[in-house]
Amino acid sequence: MKKFMVILLLVYLSACQQEHSEILTQDQVVDELKSASATDQALKAETYDRFVVKFAKSLSKALGDKSLRQLIKENAMTQEDGDYDIIWKSFKDKVHVLNAKKVSQIISENIEGSTSNENLTELELFSSEFKKFQISVPVNCEKWNVNDQHPVVAYMLSDYDDKDEYINAFDESGKKITISMKIIPDFPVIVVNLNERCNDEGEIKTEYMRLKSVSIITTLYPPTNLIANQVSSGIYLIWNAPSIIDGVCGYVVQRKGPSDIDFYTISHVFDPYNVVYTDITVTGSTTYSYRIKSFSDASSSEITSAASNIASATSPALPNNPTSFTVEHVVQSESKLNWINYNSQLITENRVYRYSYTAGSDYDLIATLPASSSYYFDRNVAPGKYDYLIKHVNYMGESSGIKDFVHIPYRNIQAANPIYIKNISFTNWDLERWPAGKPEFRINVFNVNRQSHSTTNVAGNVDFNFPDVTNSCNFSNRLVINWSQDIWYDVLSLSMVEYDEQWFAHKLTVSASIKTKVSDALEVGFGAALEWDLTDDFENCGIVYIDFYEQPEITYWFQNYGASITISGSPN
Repeated sequence: MKKFMVILLLVYLSACQQEHSEILTQDQVVDELKSASATDQALKAETYDRFVVKFAKSLSKALGDKSLRQLIKENAMTQEDGDYDIIWKSFKDKVHVLNAKKVSQIISENIEGSTSNENLTELELFSSEFKKFQISVPVNCEKWNVNDQHPVVAYMLSDYDDKDEYINAFDESGKKITISMKIIPDFPVIVVNLNERCNDEGEIKTEYMRLKSVSIITTLYPPTNLIANQVSSGIYLIWNAPSIIDGVCGYVVQRKGPSDIDFYTISHVFDPYNVVYTDITVTGSTTYSYRIKSFSDASSSEITSAASNIASATSPALPNNPTSFTVEHVVQSESKLNWINYNSQLITENRVYRYSYTAGSDYDLIATLPASSSYYFDRNVAPGKYDYLIKHVNYMGESSGIKDFVHIPYRNIQAANPIYIKNISFTNWDLERWPAGKPEFRINVFNVNRQSHSTTNVAGNVDFNFPDVTNSCNFSNRLVINWSQDIWYDVLSLSMVEYDEQWFAHKLTVSASIKTKVSDALEVGFGAALEWDLTDDFENCGIVYIDFYEQPEITYWFQNYGASITISGSPN
């Protein structure tokens, strides 16, 4: 192969190589190198080699785009110089049909070390100086399956020798590898180098011009028999290839929705034998119309055929909610969620959301679960009230969701929870006049049996005597009740009286209640009443209700005499 005559395009010339230290502009570098003497060719070759390596590596990464692979194959297959070569000069400005970017821009975005704009500037200068530069697919171009095969990109340096055993290349991850030059690979390989069949202006020499037996195709035949069907992931299209497929590079998929004035392009399908497409960008329960056109690049601009027949289909609906959903707390800091899936339709997954009344935030996604799942444990949840939302998901999106809520208690349901009285106070001395001496209080504790809904006295006549004539007294280690599982309910009723010597009796009605969920977001209480005998000398302070879900350290106020108690979960 001929020796390369290469020209430096954008470099920083060091003082050890030239006798000036200033950083030259791009134009200054190009102008100076154009007039450089033959003694500078080694430096030019070195700079050329550095850039070609960068180009090959960036191209290998850019080839992750199937559409770019298709574009390269289509242009190589034209064999404009009699071989599977693409002259970079004419190829760099072709536009990628999906993202509307030029090929040169796609390559520059994958070059490492500088910004995309800086890389593009350097690449443009390279293109203007090296007009013979090419992208070639010398082996297996016709067998190249662009859907699955990501070819390696080899590069030929200025000192390339046909007698070398190996050529360097980059794989799809940008890793440098070597390929034997003695054994023809059985997979497609892209090679970047200088074209030997061009003149210095990048024009193919006359003797290599490919003589085409047919004129440039300006008319394409349309595809036929388009059918649209609903599938779980969207709308599935299938059609017949044109009766005459010459010049067809692929198909344009066009769609028209209920609010669209006309059809518009949603995708390109490459390969004239690929006659299926699934539209997964649809909105649920919406009817769409489709038509297909053949297209050909024609080496310069896209040519399309007339449209196929129009086919319509309705996209799948959003999924239904689960048929039931309940949440309960099973230990102190854990919620258990149970639901029944709506199994008469496709579900791809379940999503669990949680809302905290304490934090006041929005619903947060806390779990994404398989479609077959029907329960979930939410662990290490802080005490408080939470709403949970469960949603079914399919390819169209999420269901509206079904809700339930739970209280995570401060107390541990699996252990005994002692209630200590730490203070009793009152503000109205009508409760106990000073001639009667020191105040004496009596507390009774009631709850409701969940099965019978009857009121039960679970701690009776617990007395608290003040040591002084005062309206507030602290107590230590005064246990009222051990709130255990045996008598566990979510509300306890504490009745308190101030008592003196008993004379005549009268009846006091004491009520107790429990709470229950009756719908997704409602909580109600129900209870029962108990008549309690008191004498005229008993002053009724009233009743307070202690909620299992509230903090253990709290002060409760009774209805009469400004009386209050402070409870605790610890003795001191």
